[in-house]
Amino acid sequence: MGFGDSPLAQPRNVIVGNTIGALTCVILVHLFGTAPWVMALAVATTIKLTQLTRTVHPPAGAVALVGVLSNADWHFIFTPALGGSIIIVLVTVIFSNLVEGRPYPKHWL
Repeated sequence: MGFGDSPLAQPRNVIVGNTIGALTCVILVHLFGTAPWVMALAVATTIKLTQLTRTVHPPAGAVALVGVLSNADWHFIFTPALGGSIIIVLVTVIFSNLVEGRPYPKHWL
């Protein structure tokens, strides 16, 4: 992670934010399809939900967009969104502990 000190890059934000983006896009695709306005609605809804849950993670909007573009189904929530986010956090924790002076995470919750 390029900005490991950022509150937006902490594990809670990465995992929950990306999962919210995936869940949002899957629900909207299921209800409305993949029209361009659904893409915009998925991104906007993801941003608002992550703000309300205090789990803002900017790439979560991209997760929602990619989900609509790929006509995501329910599996998208678990792989790649949730599983990928957990792997990203774990790899970052391992790498950061190998490099002196780059502690990550600043906090888990």
